Amino acid sequence: MTEKSRNLRNDLQKGILEAVSNLRTKFAKLKCEAEDKNKLIVNLEMKAAETNSTLRALQLGVGINCGGDKEATPLGFPVNSKDSDQNVVPSGVRTRKRYSDILADRGGNVPYDNKMYKLVVKSKSNQSAEYTRTLLKSKVNPAQMKVGISALKTLRNGQLLIESEKKNDLEEVCKKINEVCGEELESYMPTLKNPRLIVFNVPEDITSENTAQAIVVHNSELNLK
Repeated sequence: MTEKSRNLRNDLQKGILEAVSNLRTKFAKLKCEAEDKNKLIVNLEMKAAETNSTLRALQLGVGINCGGDKEATPLGFPVNSKDSDQNVVPSGVRTRKRYSDILADRGGNVPYDNKMYKLVVKSKSNQSAEYTRTLLKSKVNPAQMKVGISALKTLRNGQLLIESEKKNDLEEVCKKINEVCGEELESYMPTLKNPRLIVFNVPEDITSENTAQAIVVHNSELNLK
């Protein structure tokens, strides 16, 4: 009985070790498969983002007319698309860049090429964005006004954002909206503000007189003037 019992224990221990080894092998295989699937998902998301960017560029460059002939779409405003129906963040910056990169690109105060001017339209009675869009299209026709509109977007806060490459065209649209829809809608062109920065731990030898020179010296790669 003692010898038989010892054999039973040995067989049981061997079975446990084999089961643990098999489980470890299975878990390692599952982990590798999960990592491969995650890499595939990331690659697909990157390709989808590149495709969406290309489609947006094509829509803005081909499907939407804002050229010198000042023609517009049959409805006056750009036709809605899946991209324009999505809520976008109300921001004046089209692509995210670091502050130093923006200064370097501008070369000081040189404006961007193909700058897009923006006009914000909001409801005075907190109506839905769809109602505001419908009312705007029924009362204001850029084609009759002979102005060019590049895009009409819906912001997350329910307001509408109208974009154009010509500031004068947007000013005329803004004036028209306030005239014919002033009881229900309010439109305005947001103005850019110079950023106010707080710099801590400034050395004592830097004063208000030599601050500009110190910034230029410590950021020589930006070629500031």
